[in-house]
Amino acid sequence: MDIFFLCFSLVEKAKANQELHNDLKVLDNIRKTQREYYHKLVENCESTQRLQHDIRHHGLAMKSYV
Repeated sequence: MDIFFLCFSLVEKAKANQELHNDLKVLDNIRKTQREYYHKLVENCESTQRLQHDIRHHGLAMKSYV
């Protein structure tokens, strides 16, 4: 009876360990996706800032010709 309980307990712990391992993989994938999204967002913000700078200076240059 004790052997049966020990085997059952080991199987349950192995299943729980596998579930935790799977959860860790999912969380790691989410973290990687968030990191990629963040870097793309930063790139887009920097690109927008450069474009705003160029437009502002282009407008000032055009104004000086008038």
